[in-house]
Amino acid sequence: MSLTLYWITQDLRLDDNPALLKAVEDSTELVCVYCLDNQWRQPDRYQSLPMGRHRRAFLQQSLLQLDHALALKGQRLLLLEGDPVEKLLWLVRELKPERLVVSEQVGLYEQRQINRVRAALTEIEILLVCSHTLFSPKQLPFTLTQLPDQFTPFRHQLEAGPDPTSAVSAPAALPPPPHGLPGGMLLMPSMELRDTAFRGGCTEAMAHLEHYFSQSHASIYKQTRNALQGWSNSTRFSPWLANGCLSPRRILSRLKAYEQAQGSNESTYWISFELLWREYFQWYALKHRARLFARSGIATRTPLTSFYPERFRRWCQGTTPWPLVNACMRELNVTGFISNRGRQIAASCLVNELNIDWRYGAAWFQQQLIDHDVASNWGNWQYIAGVGAGNRQQCSRQPRRRRLACLGSSSQLQNPHLSLRHWRFMHESIRWRVRSTGLVERVLRVSWQGVCRGHFIQKFETECAMEFRPVNKAYLDFPYRHDEQVEADFNAWFNGQTGYPLVDACMRCLHATGYINFRMRAMLVSFLCHQLNIDWKRGVKPLARLFLDYEPGIHYPQFQMQAGVTGINTIRIYNPVLQSQEQDPNGMFIRQWVPELNGLPDDLLHIPWEMTPMEEQMFQLHIGTDYPAPLVELKTTAAAARERLWQWRNRPEVQTEARRLLRRHVRNPGKPTGRKHAQKASA
Repeated sequence: MSLTLYWITQDLRLDDNPALLKAVEDSTELVCVYCLDNQWRQPDRYQSLPMGRHRRAFLQQSLLQLDHALALKGQRLLLLEGDPVEKLLWLVRELKPERLVVSEQVGLYEQRQINRVRAALTEIEILLVCSHTLFSPKQLPFTLTQLPDQFTPFRHQLEAGPDPTSAVSAPAALPPPPHGLPGGMLLMPSMELRDTAFRGGCTEAMAHLEHYFSQSHASIYKQTRNALQGWSNSTRFSPWLANGCLSPRRILSRLKAYEQAQGSNESTYWISFELLWREYFQWYALKHRARLFARSGIATRTPLTSFYPERFRRWCQGTTPWPLVNACMRELNVTGFISNRGRQIAASCLVNELNIDWRYGAAWFQQQLIDHDVASNWGNWQYIAGVGAGNRQQCSRQPRRRRLACLGSSSQLQNPHLSLRHWRFMHESIRWRVRSTGLVERVLRVSWQGVCRGHFIQKFETECAMEFRPVNKAYLDFPYRHDEQVEADFNAWFNGQTGYPLVDACMRCLHATGYINFRMRAMLVSFLCHQLNIDWKRGVKPLARLFLDYEPGIHYPQFQMQAGVTGINTIRIYNPVLQSQEQDPNGMFIRQWVPELNGLPDDLLHIPWEMTPMEEQMFQLHIGTDYPAPLVELKTTAAAARERLWQWRNRPEVQTEARRLLRRHVRNPGKPTGRKHAQKASA
């Protein structure tokens, strides 16, 4: 008796399945098992799931059809759930098979699973079979290490050689399962998706294949393939290919039969051309392994991109400033599918316009796509990002005049939190840029970027994590408030209802116009972080949404500097009353934005809470009713903030981090200033 365990992965079919044929060979008993990986429900490092709802539903349908196809040949599908390696080891202990057969995997995660199984099961034969490509490794005209770094030479060499092996039919019969097979068929929850035309399964795959080639779509494929919509404009084979319900050799065989019956042309050739692109990415993934997921890909330099959560969220949800991108992303989210051209448009937007690390986009596509194939998806994203096969970077180096539309969108690069006011302003700016002379534009750009922004942007590029945490890591556990009143106090600050006229005027002005001067910005941050002792991270993004001139390279370093969490900058605790009396002595600014105080004389305008009951009656303004009472008592909160900030700053770990920052960002760094060495600033 010879028992074989067939571990099914991305080969959910009986037709043209080399792994199944190898498992059947010389076997008297056969166990077909599929493992539902519990890691598919856990977000990855890029905040996306390895498998989203569309592909889960497609997988469920495919497993049910596979089980039905096996039952017709006297077999069954054993479905296990958990860690695939642990489940397989348990099954091997229970059944004691002579060998294990599994298809070769291109994904690094899946390869590591197979390596773990091989290391644990040294007593049985383990066979890896290539079942997902047109060619086997032996049929390639080069070794894997010699795989060309570009598609064109790969294609030329394969087209000059012999054709791939023809597809073979499913086995006429299968060995039976052993008696007393443990467990039973586990079914995933029903997930019928009404918004997608795709249904999983090998039967559905063969039906779609025959339907496509029974008509004339293949003869005009090259002319229609880039259309964003239309079921018959492209082949739509990819979901079944990716999940292994359909083999690429079966498609090629059916294409050749169509050409013999209907004639070949450039369009029919282009279908085989696209199959070769898929083929290339499979071998590309096997060759480069971990480099498929590296930020720099196979390139020699790392892309100048980062991660901006708000930009990424808008891209994922389809709420960017670009309607076409939004349409593509919303279609993807609803149906699990967009055309190849739509994918290129969305990917190019993420990388080139939003300046986001391409891997976040690849991971989101992995979650959402019903036809996700790890090699094709991540390989294509590397291509778009300019770090993979070919030289995609040259394609994005368009002449400046051709990229004016992208410059018009540069507000999105500078501000991922845009309001209608931002867009009006940026629209008018681009119109001016088009009209202006090159000299004027260059002078403005150099004077603004070179002088005012250079230092902070450079610091942000080298410390880009400061968007999420203090640049001085020793401030991660700084003792901010966490009481129940924090949210109410924050809302009062953000809405201009603190009871301090200048603070409230600044916030209301900012909401209305998108602009206040630098001193007032510093005062707002100081009031939030020092007087209210609210975590700077709570305020940094809401203010970013309001600033018309938001630039992340300036905003985040300045915000942390004013919040006193860098360990290297002078601590400034602004007194809003003193600032009000000095910066707006006649109250013109306050009266414009806090009109409820219009009737107060100048001396009371800055300190309205000091009105006597008779003065409240006289000026018809009641503190606590017509205008809020002060949220805090300034002397008390300023003293507490001073003590809190300086005690923390004198910690050894803060000083160590401060020295690191100085060495990195200052040409001749001195000693970081502690309380004894620094002059405290109180404005």
